[in-house]
Amino acid sequence: MMMPMNVLFPGWNQNKLLLIIGNVMLGIVFIVLSNVGLLPLNPVHFIFFTVVAFLCSLYRPGWMYLLFVGMVPYETVHLMPVGFKVDLRPYQWLAVVLFFAIIVRAAVNRLPFVLVRPRWFDGVLAIIPIGAFVSVLAAPDSATAFKQAMVVLSFGLVYAIARIFWQSWSDAAQAIPFFLSSSGVVFAYALWQNLAFLAGRGGFETMAGRPNAVFSEADWLGAFALVALSVSLALVSSRRLSWRHPSTFFWGIFQIAAFVTLLISLCRSAWLGAFIAAFVTAIAMTFRRRAVGYGRAAFRTGRFVAMVSVTFLIALGLVIAFHLTPFGLFDRAHSTASGLQTITIACDHESPTLPEKISSTSELESFGCRHINLEEIDNERSHGAFVTEIFRDDPNIAIRQDIYAKTITILKDHWLFGIGWGNIAMFLGTDERGAGLNASNMFLEIWLGSGLAGLVAFCIFWIAALAWSIAHIVRSDNHADAAVLILALWSGLTVFNSFNSGVLLGFFFLCLALIALGFESRISKKNTIIHAI
Repeated sequence: MMMPMNVLFPGWNQNKLLLIIGNVMLGIVFIVLSNVGLLPLNPVHFIFFTVVAFLCSLYRPGWMYLLFVGMVPYETVHLMPVGFKVDLRPYQWLAVVLFFAIIVRAAVNRLPFVLVRPRWFDGVLAIIPIGAFVSVLAAPDSATAFKQAMVVLSFGLVYAIARIFWQSWSDAAQAIPFFLSSSGVVFAYALWQNLAFLAGRGGFETMAGRPNAVFSEADWLGAFALVALSVSLALVSSRRLSWRHPSTFFWGIFQIAAFVTLLISLCRSAWLGAFIAAFVTAIAMTFRRRAVGYGRAAFRTGRFVAMVSVTFLIALGLVIAFHLTPFGLFDRAHSTASGLQTITIACDHESPTLPEKISSTSELESFGCRHINLEEIDNERSHGAFVTEIFRDDPNIAIRQDIYAKTITILKDHWLFGIGWGNIAMFLGTDERGAGLNASNMFLEIWLGSGLAGLVAFCIFWIAALAWSIAHIVRSDNHADAAVLILALWSGLTVFNSFNSGVLLGFFFLCLALIALGFESRISKKNTIIHAI
């Protein structure tokens, strides 16, 4: 028997459930078509579907916006015909379509809601794309910088569309099931990728044994799982937990799936970010509920921590018991503190005399050994090689130190305007996959791309988000539950992006729009997305 939708999400009906199912099916279709080579679309199909989407946006802009939120994870799906040499993701495509639909409806005075007035925080964030275009003038490769500035502008449009449709917290609540259902698709695809790799079949991964699902690399998958987990933690913390309630079972399953994806992504900065987000949520929950007395508040927090701990341990047990990753999770976690990494090597003769640790793989040649990938183990053994493991100094530490040193040197010479988005790889080089390296830090990346003005603007916005969240949690007012959500996202993303440059991602700008909704300080029962449209 199907669980009533309003049990999990009060106020939802079967029509909304059909939209959720359509969102899930559309995501699956996009993944399949992309993997079999039917995407990007040809020009005729692209124009046809764009016209259809535009007409649907004129008729039901709110519903199309909900689909837009659901499409945010699909970063590796591209719709624009190859001849245009522009990557257009589904959510960027829908953002453009919705933008023109809103203009048309506003022109004929048929807009069913009032457009939001730009506020100071919108102006602050607008400095980032403006700075991106200004930095083109100081960029070593102005063509690349201009192209990337247009990309930054497109993400600004993503933020603007979210700001238009999120005018109350009830609006945001209507979009959450779409984000969560798409998260489920992403989690399932990531698990399938690893299972396919372990079975010896191709899983469309960019790095063997590390799923990237619908993202260009595994680290972005880890960041997405971190965001989805933070949302679920904040939502669970805002309600009374009952082990017998159907919604508790739903959230438990979702968190297990999120933790499994987080673990198999092997992204240590996302692991740390998830821990910090969970810890901060628990602390904020205690302050939020202190009106009932610290004793009862601590009890509720303890029950929350117990649930999260149980779901994490189940996820960890599943990954270990069913060998869902070919890598050692504990070795991966230990290397964060020890600075040592376990690698697989193949030697020409059995049981060579090897040291306990090496500094780099170049030392292996003197022992008649070489570093191999996991998918090469069976082939090496079949050819009589001796396969074993050895510790080496984690190269990521040295690489990041080198990146930070070079980045600081560049900024000393280009501190005012930066060097434009997309130019840092000219100075840092590429990784083993041939992909250009980035600054490995959100703040440095914005400084390089949008100049000092962009960095200062973003820091003002980011610090204000922290101050707003803490203030409302301490006051325990009617904004406190929303403040817990924003603080969970803020803490997790801050930790993750201290070691990564996960800025130009759709879900990151969606998080910025959610923070901006908090700044609006309006909680209204009016629902501009579903009821008014």
